[in-house]
Amino acid sequence: RAQLARAIAQEPKILFLDEPTNHLDPRARAQLLELVAGFGMTVIAVLHDLTLVAPFATRVAVMNEARLQALAPPHEALTQQLIREIFGVDVFRLRHPTEDRELTVFDLPNRASPPS
Repeated sequence: RAQLARAIAQEPKILFLDEPTNHLDPRARAQLLELVAGFGMTVIAVLHDLTLVAPFATRVAVMNEARLQALAPPHEALTQQLIREIFGVDVFRLRHPTEDRELTVFDLPNRASPPS
């Protein structure tokens, strides 16, 4: 947070963040991203934890081997096909059980070993 405060004190028009949630617990991650989202400025953040992207991003750039694969709102960029192709995981969008919002879940595909 101290580094973030130093960056904001300079009144940038664009804020670049490289893995700003590293080494933070889940609550602190969400609080940090909510704080940054409320700044009212353009924020470009590198996030490898895909579960953090959809709730906070307005546009997502999906990169693979230094090449842009998608640039769109989260629901359009984080498609089942693209995520499976690049990261080897499945993406599911589920309704939250008690709130009117969607949860994005990433899971390893079932790779059951063939019967012997």
